[in-house]
Amino acid sequence: TIAPLLRAIMHKKAIHCRYVSLSSGITERELVPHSLINNGYRWHVRCYDRSTQAFRDFVSNRFLDINLLEAQSLKTESVFSDTAWNNVITLDLIPHPGVKHKQAIELDYNMTNGSLTVETREALLGYLTQAWRVDCSANYRLDPIQFPLALANKEVLKNMDVSPLLPGVKQ
Repeated sequence: TIAPLLRAIMHKKAIHCRYVSLSSGITERELVPHSLINNGYRWHVRCYDRSTQAFRDFVSNRFLDINLLEAQSLKTESVFSDTAWNNVITLDLIPHPGVKHKQAIELDYNMTNGSLTVETREALLGYLTQAWRVDCSANYRLDPIQFPLALANKEVLKNMDVSPLLPGVKQ
């Protein structure tokens, strides 16, 4: 499955495929892939979806058939037009306010003055906050044992299409 996706990325071509999603089951799609992503658990492909006219992530194992299309992809379908991919955001992570011994978390993450600054692409924010177990909720309401880190600068979320993957954030 990865080889034809890599060819499409390298040659800036669209693909016609059958894809199995949790919400729609098997569907036929035309996608323009631009990047491979490993979220720590599985591989995803960042693509422009011609049917929804939006950039999204697709789980690489869920492709049933992949056919490379001959025509070059459009500029609006390229990585350069993917705002969430090109927008790098800075996160200020702190020990969860509910953690009893905050110094343990500070040492675990080599924090300076009780915080850790991390940069990530907006498109990868959900993966990072899940993998690192960061409480992004408004009042830090998630269990501090399960979510030892908290997002201190939640204002970075204000002007973005917030990912449903962010722990504690509702769309």
